[in-house]
Amino acid sequence: MNARFKHSVAQFVWLVPTVVLVYKFMTFPSPSVLQNQFHLAFHQYFGDGFLIPEFRNWHDFWTVVRTNPDMIPGKTQLDVTAPFYAGIGYSLAAWIGHRTNLSQKLSEGVKNWENSRSESPQNKFEVGHPANGFLR
Repeated sequence: MNARFKHSVAQFVWLVPTVVLVYKFMTFPSPSVLQNQFHLAFHQYFGDGFLIPEFRNWHDFWTVVRTNPDMIPGKTQLDVTAPFYAGIGYSLAAWIGHRTNLSQKLSEGVKNWENSRSESPQNKFEVGHPANGFLR
């Protein structure tokens, strides 16, 4: 029962990051009444085209953070959007595994492989053994 419950819960891991992303998206502050909040929030959480240069030490890092306006969307996507993508991927894999009974098939395949490898070496050289390729 515990294994079956884990599969069911794993399919819904995407809910928490999705709720956080939707909340952040809906409460995104618009800098002006004249600007579209949806467009700005979408660019903040899903946009691309921002440049974050390389840095060699902490001094360079903090200089980049202070002077580069692209650091904020990058950090936001790392903190909010990346867990959303990870939750979707994890839940999708759990759903596929549950629907196809993948773990059982995988364990049976490993067990069969181990059984074929555990045959004694002397049996493989007997006349008529399938591994030799000819029968008596």
